[in-house]
Amino acid sequence: MCDRSLVLSAVAVMRPLPGEAQATLALPAPSVGGIGTGVLPVDIAVSPDGLSAAVVHAGSRTLVETPLETLEHHDGFDTCEFAAEQRAIALEDHGEPIAVGYDGERNLLVQVREPPSLLRLAALNGEALDTLALSGESRLDDSHLLFHVAKWGRTIACASCHPEGHEDGRVWNFEVIGPRRTPSVAGGVLSTMPLFWDGSLANFDAFMQEVFLLRMSNQLTSREYFDAFAVWLDAIKPLPRSKPADEDAARRGETLFNDPALGCATCHSGERLTSNETVDVGTGRPFQVPSLSGVAARAPYMHDGCAETLHDRFGPCGGGDQHGATSALTPAQIDDLVAYLETL
Repeated sequence: MCDRSLVLSAVAVMRPLPGEAQATLALPAPSVGGIGTGVLPVDIAVSPDGLSAAVVHAGSRTLVETPLETLEHHDGFDTCEFAAEQRAIALEDHGEPIAVGYDGERNLLVQVREPPSLLRLAALNGEALDTLALSGESRLDDSHLLFHVAKWGRTIACASCHPEGHEDGRVWNFEVIGPRRTPSVAGGVLSTMPLFWDGSLANFDAFMQEVFLLRMSNQLTSREYFDAFAVWLDAIKPLPRSKPADEDAARRGETLFNDPALGCATCHSGERLTSNETVDVGTGRPFQVPSLSGVAARAPYMHDGCAETLHDRFGPCGGGDQHGATSALTPAQIDDLVAYLETL
């Protein structure tokens, strides 16, 4: 069931502050250390009595149930060595779990992707009590499976670093090229080619050869499968645009952004807010102009993650006036510009 992997799952337990009446909250979080094929948790449920949690993982047909109190001193997800009161329930005969919950009698309810069904497991021993077939059209999609499941001996899936087609918020340090911030692949990534921070991959074929086949030791069975995966990947929706907290500040920031004297919109142009060019903006070498769509949710910033916030991007690691002529802007103008960026 358990394998050492590059990106694995963890669970964070947050206790209420003294005097607060909130129940204990458990949330899944990406970490180094985990369970199964090395992809992120997709759902978590807290038992009706608030004492236990059940976790299911993308690409893994295993459900883990654990007392929340145990998690505070023994996680188990990083080593797959669970305490006696924790249990891992194999669901190999039932399909891939995509959601989990509890009923009023504390039995576990597990939604399975294919065939679409709801599985009820006994609270006492985890044995299957019954299965309810779910109506509606099958949602089976080979490309979705390819993105989320680690196969052919791999210990990492695409979704390990790109959950829901977005990004994990991490900066990875590669031996040859150095630190690189995980980019999002949502919102029509194929329209931003060439790919990679240095623009070294001219098209999707080059990307799949380098990343999917070479780095991830993956396989594709046919050209049709390859093309279908490209269509599926390019259809992942971007994050919704945010409403500005200060509309006046955002309007002033938009004016600054489109001011030719600053040059922001020279490179960050078009529907995807990128010219797709590879440009040296004073950060060490030429890099791809990233799309600014949904940029507020993608901290840290820059190719190496040196800017922890959007304000920091206008600091020393941002490349100076080679990266937009912004050094003469006042702090208030930077605030306005950031307010606009947060709406993209």
